[in-house]
Amino acid sequence: MYNDEYINVKLQRPIKSNNYINLKSENGFVIFSFDGYLKEMDKLIVNEIVITLGDNDSIAIKDKNDYILYSFGNNDNIYISSIDEFEPIVKVENDRYRDYLTFIRNGNKIDVINYVSLNHYLYGVVPREMPSTFPLEALKAQAIASRTFALKNINKHIKEGYNLCDSTDCQVYGGYDSETEITNRAVDETIGIVLKYNNELIEASYHSNSGGYTEDSVNVWGISYPYLKAVEDEFSVGLPNSNWQIILSSSDIRNRLLKNNINIGEIVSLTPTEILGNGRVVKLKIVGTNGEIILEKDKIRQVFGYSDIKSNWFDIRKING
Repeated sequence: MYNDEYINVKLQRPIKSNNYINLKSENGFVIFSFDGYLKEMDKLIVNEIVITLGDNDSIAIKDKNDYILYSFGNNDNIYISSIDEFEPIVKVENDRYRDYLTFIRNGNKIDVINYVSLNHYLYGVVPREMPSTFPLEALKAQAIASRTFALKNINKHIKEGYNLCDSTDCQVYGGYDSETEITNRAVDETIGIVLKYNNELIEASYHSNSGGYTEDSVNVWGISYPYLKAVEDEFSVGLPNSNWQIILSSSDIRNRLLKNNINIGEIVSLTPTEILGNGRVVKLKIVGTNGEIILEKDKIRQVFGYSDIKSNWFDIRKING
């Protein structure tokens, strides 16, 4: 169980253009159709191909000389892999990925999806979420948490045509080039192991640093999970990310709000209006020249960026000048 499952992961990190994607494979490519199972359709005996926009809402596969080798639409469910059947690896721009690639055309852009086995996906996740220099048992714990997180959130982006993405919105996934021997071993030695509560997969959220104290899930997402309660975390104190800061201009803040479809004009002030006893901000009031908004709980980090706002445990200081 949980060993042979395949998932669709949208690739964002390696993509340089939304409508022109370079693929490379040392031994050429195999084209499959998918209707419950993969069926070989054709072989392309070339080392490099380009996935680009075709006519009439189609997607075209071209060679380096701009000659069309194959054309298909979204409903054709076409998948591409390397001819190497023992370890099929395809290079997408500058990064390599295992298993299969498929593509979804959305207007004038193409989404690139890695159709990858769960274990191969975890090969590319664990070393991006925990340094491979950590002890093997710690890496195993990360592998179990990441496997559980992936399966619990398997339908997060299903309406968009894929399961997960390769960013911090889901889990950071680096593909084949991120793999290391010890992190692959951690995945292999925990194969099939997941975390459950009352026989259900848990919300296996994790962090790099808690700042010294974790938080109740109800104060983050508004949902109380009995296995996600606030506890003291002495192991985080004094380590990277236990203290952090970010400097944002008024225009930075406005742009981040606009990206989330929030337009309140020029930014006038930011004020925490509700703070928990441990110092974490539950409500953040933002006043602009055209209105105001209150961001609550995890929405604060979602809007401002999970990588920049590392937790809700922060205070705000205005820099004059």
